[in-house]
Amino acid sequence: MKNELTAGEASGLVGKSAKHFRATLRQEKASGNLDPEGAWQNPPKPNGIWTIRRGYLIAFAAEQGWTVGES
Repeated sequence: MKNELTAGEASGLVGKSAKHFRATLRQEKASGNLDPEGAWQNPPKPNGIWTIRRGYLIAFAAEQGWTVGES
């Protein structure tokens, strides 16, 4: 089981499209609510690939009211 997931992999676990998931991450980052140790972009620019830690995904999904499925 991977500890770090791409936004595409994580979106499948929460039942959202990758586009919706990335947009939510961008919105949370802009509002200052995103833990930079939990989710980040590599490279760190607007079109960078989003990565999220599995443990943070569970907490983030709960805040959004999403359910995390099995992988």
